Amino acid sequence: CGPCSSASFQADSNTFACVGATNCTVWQYQTLALTATADRVCANTTICASGEGESIAPTATTNRQCTACVSGVNFTATAGTAACAPVRVCTSIEYQTTAPSPSLNRVCTSLTNCSAGSYITTNHTA
Repeated sequence: CGPCSSASFQADSNTFACVGATNCTVWQYQTLALTATADRVCANTTICASGEGESIAPTATTNRQCTACVSGVNFTATAGTAACAPVRVCTSIEYQTTAPSPSLNRVCTSLTNCSAGSYITTNHTA
């Protein structure tokens, strides 16, 4: 009898060959290590939901961790693997038309500039 290589295993007795081990993909992490008698077990990494950002990146043996974005401070508009991004800040010549949320960036609109002889007819508030 000969031992299986470090990249294979055999769960059954009295067999003629070892079985090649499973390799986790780039979108997976290992939950159980390969042994001489059991295959490696992989699981899909977590994808952070919209409104959450990656707080700890996955490794070969640990899952991604996500944390909720803070309303008015940062956001993620789509599910994925990115960290929460800072919300937009309106400039001095813009006003906020849509408030930010954990899953939506702030929307700013340019102030109306009236020429001499005219006046602003709408209030520049959200």
